[in-house]
Amino acid sequence: MTCRASVVRRQAVFAVAAKGWLAEPEGIIAQVAPDLLAQAKTELSRLLMGGDLPPIMAAAFGTCPDGYLSGLNRLGPDAFSGPSLHLDFHRLYADRTLKHRRRVGQHLGRLSEDRLRTLIEVDEAMVHGSVLRRNLPVERMRELNSALTAVRAASTPDDEQAILAALRESGEQREIDELLKSWIRRCRFPALPFAADEDAGVFPIQDALELMSRSLTYRNCARTIHRAVDVICGRAAYVAYEPEGIPMAMAMLLPLNTGGWVVEGIYGVGNGPLSADQKAPLKAWLASRGVASVSRPAIPDMWIAALKLSGRRGWGDLGADFDLAD
Repeated sequence: MTCRASVVRRQAVFAVAAKGWLAEPEGIIAQVAPDLLAQAKTELSRLLMGGDLPPIMAAAFGTCPDGYLSGLNRLGPDAFSGPSLHLDFHRLYADRTLKHRRRVGQHLGRLSEDRLRTLIEVDEAMVHGSVLRRNLPVERMRELNSALTAVRAASTPDDEQAILAALRESGEQREIDELLKSWIRRCRFPALPFAADEDAGVFPIQDALELMSRSLTYRNCARTIHRAVDVICGRAAYVAYEPEGIPMAMAMLLPLNTGGWVVEGIYGVGNGPLSADQKAPLKAWLASRGVASVSRPAIPDMWIAALKLSGRRGWGDLGADFDLAD
């Protein structure tokens, strides 16, 4: 008991110092022992070492919430590197909005500086023992907060609850990066200025899960996470072309600084080439919706021969239909 009490009193001194009362103790002594105001510094030291702590802490902070003093035991005997963490620990008990964080923190054992910072700062969605026991570095936790803010803006509350439920069920076995990937796969894409046209077989891809599913069908690399993030951020868009229900092509669109879109490429299954006749209906449909395509004159055979002789490879595949949408 003596050791536990000494930890509480040491942390009480650090907390009072963090509020600046050791240098100007008159404000506390005026509340707890007004008759001894003339010896304020000496009296405050005596009270902190052997007096009744609840009224002292209430005078220092305005309140001494339930559980705060006993909670000081979990900080260990040493002061934090700066005063703000001592103030944050008091706020953890005094602020009712932090009640859930406090309850979770009670099951984390001793609170180091990093663990306390994480408990105070981590996104509310991540206030769970299975996350906090991983002892994430503070900078990694702040990156996680930023990532969750981004992903949350592009997904629904139901998606968030489903992902978090999976995290809780998996305990500490599921890695944070896998959690984020699962959440990104549920994100919605910004709406394109045209809707799906079943008769023409043109289908704008509307969310990350659909993009990954279509990518498997078309056997291309669009299912990677960075491709989905490109679309979420408005840096690209994808359209599936399936005339008569048969998968034929995926088109990648890029935004123009004028606010419209341009076709970056039209790719067949397995990124295979398509003839001009195969691409023409999709390009015409997109053009009618204001999506531009860029074309360039074919490279004459004599120049292809010159490029080959100059050591450039791969030019033999450039046919008359070559353009930026190939």
